[in-house]
Amino acid sequence: MKIIISAVSLFTCMVLIFVGCFNIFANPPEEVQLPDAEMQLENYDTWWENYRQLPRQTGVILDRVRSALEYSGWTCDPEDVVIEKLSEYYGEPLRSEIIQSVIEFREAPTDWHYTYQLAELYLIKSQGDYTTVIAEINEYLDDNITSTGLALLVLNHKLQIIDQDFKWEY
Repeated sequence: MKIIISAVSLFTCMVLIFVGCFNIFANPPEEVQLPDAEMQLENYDTWWENYRQLPRQTGVILDRVRSALEYSGWTCDPEDVVIEKLSEYYGEPLRSEIIQSVIEFREAPTDWHYTYQLAELYLIKSQGDYTTVIAEINEYLDDNITSTGLALLVLNHKLQIIDQDFKWEY
């Protein structure tokens, strides 16, 4: 019985993925035109190059990304509060990975004193239900910047981060 249910679940997931991919390619949403067409992630290996030429992002997207990246309660808030906050800021498939990583991190004895601050946010593209941005992040230890990094973030229509890639000391 378990094998049949697993096979049905796997088949259902495959159908949903196919239908989702088909809808994206069959009905592509209009793309926001940006000043530099080369910055549309055509060369993923160098997404951080020339990012300052992109338009700066403001408003609700900036506020949401700032809240997600600067949330420091994950180290000390009760686990149910952390899961609630992370579920607000992150969508699947990234949410499950982050929650699992936080739970594992909190189980190990550590001494974490770093905090993060969003310096700038740049828009790469906004297309349909997805927005892709580059976040410039400062890492602090005892009020001193120890590192600066960039995050390539993809947000869904609920403004939850669903994919991310970081580059430190670029």
